[in-house]
Amino acid sequence: MKGVTMALLFALMSGSAAYSDETTFDAVRGKTWRLIAVQTAAGDTGFSRQALEADGMGGFFSLSFDKERLNGVGAPNRYVAPYKVENDSLSIEKMASTLMASFREPKGLNEREYFAYMQQVKHWSLSGEELTLYSTDDESHPVLLFFVNSES
Repeated sequence: MKGVTMALLFALMSGSAAYSDETTFDAVRGKTWRLIAVQTAAGDTGFSRQALEADGMGGFFSLSFDKERLNGVGAPNRYVAPYKVENDSLSIEKMASTLMASFREPKGLNEREYFAYMQQVKHWSLSGEELTLYSTDDESHPVLLFFVNSES
């Protein structure tokens, strides 16, 4: 997961690596996924699921898919968006979220960044119980979002 080299990261973002197919996406639907790491072109952001849970924010940065929409919790706002999946491609349409204020911000990732990364997702892959979303930042640099099934 975190040991992904930047060369591999760029290969994945350029489409030269194999991804999971649409049939496999059925294994993603109906589960709650918790963000465990974020890796940008500059490296690991320092986001930590363990630190988040220790700070009482364990429900933040979650994701679930049904047949037509995804939803989850940012930090602290709930969000929802239609999405489309075709083979290895995943596109998330305009997200809607609640407007609650948070008095504490998680280390290594804020909600604005998370929502921006989610809006830029282009591909996905599933390996066991780890879901990886392939995104970009505002300057089109690759970003990997790593999630695990919260029920595993």
